[in-house]
This record gives sequence, C-alpha cells and structure tokens, in this order.
Amino acid sequence: MLKDLLKIRQRDVVNDTLFPAERSPLCDSAKVGQSGEVWISFLIVAPKYVASVATDLANICSAISLANTAVLAPTTGALAAGGDAVLAAVAALIVIHTQAYQALRTQVVLFHDQFVQLMSGGAGQYAATKATNTLPLQTGEQEALNVIKVPTQALFRTPADR
Repeated sequence: MLKDLLKIRQRDVVNDTLFPAERSPLCDSAKVGQSGEVWISFLIVAPKYVASVATDLANICSAISLANTAVLAPTTGALAAGGDAVLAAVAALIVIHTQAYQALRTQVVLFHDQFVQLMSGGAGQYAATKATNTLPLQTGEQEALNVIKVPTQALFRTPADR
C-alpha cells in the first residue's frame, strides 16, 4: 500500500508548468529561470491512500511488538550456566543490552504511534477541509444553473405544464 501513497504525482523540472514571475505564487520549492519565469512543482495528495498507509503502518507495528514480546523473556532472564565467572559476565552484558534495547524500543513505539496518529489525523483533516471548500463551489454552481434553468423552463413550458 506504500506504493499507492507514492502515486502522489510530482512533475520533473522539464515537465513543470511555467508561470511569469510577476503572476506566480512563489513558494520555497519554486525555481526561477534565467528569463524570469518560475517553475513550480505540483503535489497531489490522495487522503484514502494516506489513511490506508497509516493503517498498514499500525499493523506492521503490531507484528513487530508481537515478535519483541516473544523474545523478551528469554533474553532478559539469561542466567550464567554452571556459575562460571566469564559466563556470568556475558549473561550480565546480554541483560544490560536487552534492557537498553527495550528502553529504545519503547521510545520508537511512542514515536511510531504518534506518527500513525498524525498521518491518520492529517488524512482526515485534508478530506474534511476539501469537503468544506467544495461545498460553496457546489452551491454556487447550483445557483448559476438556476439562473439559466428557470427562464428556460418558463420559455419552453407546454400547455399541460401551466
């Protein structure tokens, strides 16, 4: 599903649209040519793909957590075999590294959870904003159609409609 997210289209510099510099909405990613034209790359976001990838990432995290849980007990409970000092030192070293790994893993899980929440929330906010912004356009379109439709219907009414 990550490949679907990458269907986000970003044009190459060669295929970008040219805008004269005085009419162009400049942004950080704009490139100014030698003759004053501005090259702007467009980015199209598909919220359904972003939400789908966020779900996939959450599922991957669950699978990794299950694997970590499966190996946690054998590595944290390592005991020195036979009371040998060298084996006891190696076992202690393994336990220390395992505990450090688990502490780091906890931080990674927290970061991952926040990342998934932000992706899911961002996709939802993008979709909500898009829906909010298209509503006035739909209303305006309907009003424009009524300006044409009402007089035309009045003009072409049949005697049965009157």
